[in-house]
Amino acid sequence: MLKNLPLSAAEGLLILVRLQTPTLVSSTVPPDFMPEQRAKAHHRNRVIGTLRDEIAIMIEGELSDPRIGLCHVTEVVLAPGGKSARVFISVDGDEATELSTREGLMAARAYIRSEVR
Repeated sequence: MLKNLPLSAAEGLLILVRLQTPTLVSSTVPPDFMPEQRAKAHHRNRVIGTLRDEIAIMIEGELSDPRIGLCHVTEVVLAPGGKSARVFISVDGDEATELSTREGLMAARAYIRSEVR
């Protein structure tokens, strides 16, 4: 088999070593393919979606701070361990409305955390 290939001796040995290593034989997964963790990614996406929905509902209905203007949750980034998240909010209005909304949300941060847990 190696006689027909135009390879140097070192490359031939490398190929022999690769051929002699045990491979995973499966009828559904090719040996060069690592199975992705779809369940883990699906769970993370569901947690992110739930956090986004719950925080948006809290901002719209439960928080009664007059400083909080019209805003909505744009993105939730979950930490790799899943124990913390960063929530991004978009504020509709001018810069003064943005500053007062940010102050109101920072004041309500502990309440939001306690309700989400």
